Amino acid sequence: MTSLRAIIVGLSKANKSILLIGVGLLAILLLVAMLSRTFSYGLPPPTTIGAAFFGLMVTAGMVYLFLFRWLPDAKIDRSTLMLFLAVGTFARLFFFGSSPYYEDDWYRYLWDGALVNQGVNPYFFTPADVLGVNPFESEKVEQNARMLDLARLAGEKHAHFPERVAYPYLTTIYPPLTQTAFATAGLLKPFSLDAWRVVLLITDLGVVWILLSLLSALKRNLGWVLLYWWNPLAIVTIFNAGHMDVLIAPFLVGAILLVVRIRPYIAAISLAGAAAIKFWPAMLAPLVFRKWRVQPIKLMMIAIVFVIGLVVFLAPMLVSIDRESSGLFVYANDWQRNAFLFPLISGAIDLVGLDGGSIARMLVAVLVLGFIAYFSLFAQRDIQRLPVLILTVIALLFFLSPTGYPWYAVWLFVLLPFVPVLGIACLTMTLPIYYLRFYFEEIGRSAVFDMFLVPIEFGAPLGIIAYSIYRAPKRRSVPNVNEQLSL
Repeated sequence: MTSLRAIIVGLSKANKSILLIGVGLLAILLLVAMLSRTFSYGLPPPTTIGAAFFGLMVTAGMVYLFLFRWLPDAKIDRSTLMLFLAVGTFARLFFFGSSPYYEDDWYRYLWDGALVNQGVNPYFFTPADVLGVNPFESEKVEQNARMLDLARLAGEKHAHFPERVAYPYLTTIYPPLTQTAFATAGLLKPFSLDAWRVVLLITDLGVVWILLSLLSALKRNLGWVLLYWWNPLAIVTIFNAGHMDVLIAPFLVGAILLVVRIRPYIAAISLAGAAAIKFWPAMLAPLVFRKWRVQPIKLMMIAIVFVIGLVVFLAPMLVSIDRESSGLFVYANDWQRNAFLFPLISGAIDLVGLDGGSIARMLVAVLVLGFIAYFSLFAQRDIQRLPVLILTVIALLFFLSPTGYPWYAVWLFVLLPFVPVLGIACLTMTLPIYYLRFYFEEIGRSAVFDMFLVPIEFGAPLGIIAYSIYRAPKRRSVPNVNEQLSL
């Protein structure tokens, strides 16, 4: 205690201000965690509770943005850094035992993990299959017997569990490495959300270690790691709602670190691992390995390692996917929710009598891949630029996607320590607007939400980004910290 007091007393003005921000975030997130315990599955919270949740999250986002004022002036030594990291760790621990606010994806995660641990293929069986299993009339007697055991176990842990899995008539959309994480939680404790949170916490601690290693390798101030570690939206969407998107981070940031350390073949495997969590990181390969574009033989060998790794990681999914009941095909072809730019593009195409949804998806893919090709071929090979280029591509994907869930922003937040873009950070304050959607749907006014609130949710950060691009010099190398803060 004396040592902690001495550390706090000895802090500089900037560091004391940062600590004050951390204490403020801890207080707000503690209130969010306590409030979440009043939620019940299937029952909309009272309007006052929903408004309080929204207000707390927006306030947390505003407090978080003050980091941009003080981090440039901070000189953070090892003991101060450990103190700041402890703040972020405690914020995550607050949400153990909490109830997810209007989120049910974790039911699918725990169900998939239980299937894997029972030796049942989650790409072949749907949760609804369990409800109609007859072990005496099926050719798959052994599989069905396991599923009946699974249903009994699920019922012991959570009443009506199979019915609570979203879209129970569809198979899982999650690739094999993600299934491994789900199964690990099931081994710790079957059908336990807190066991899943343990897996997420271990992953997130790995992420912060890799971030610190990469900041050190790029000779950046280690304090910038707080832009991820203290991000309140990332903390709540991962540790309250239990979303799995953080699983991408160690593989993606790890691939960048390995490229910096000139270990391209291991980096290729790491990037393949990110694509085996969710598919989209696969498209980043030309960008990540552009350093070797002047060495075609080596680049080809890297590409071969990447493809082999991708095939090996994805093989269990590729060999057993059933198009008719595949959640993956339904999600890729039809799913659209909480998006801003995509509906505008799709609607404009619909006006000329074409299939707006399909064509808009193709246009977005062409645009994102076009940027990747341009950056890969013409961007400077300076390794310092790599996080900037990757963040740009992911931001394009995020803002143009037909789905714009708040937890998808974790893909961006994990790169903020290297490219502290204020417009991206502002998503922390605006994306909680998403949680008002449930109230508007409840009163039958979802169209009002889409028309007036979604543009604020995404338009305000986009406006800040556009203004920063307008102000930026026409020619410059990698922005320094002060330039980045204005972005």
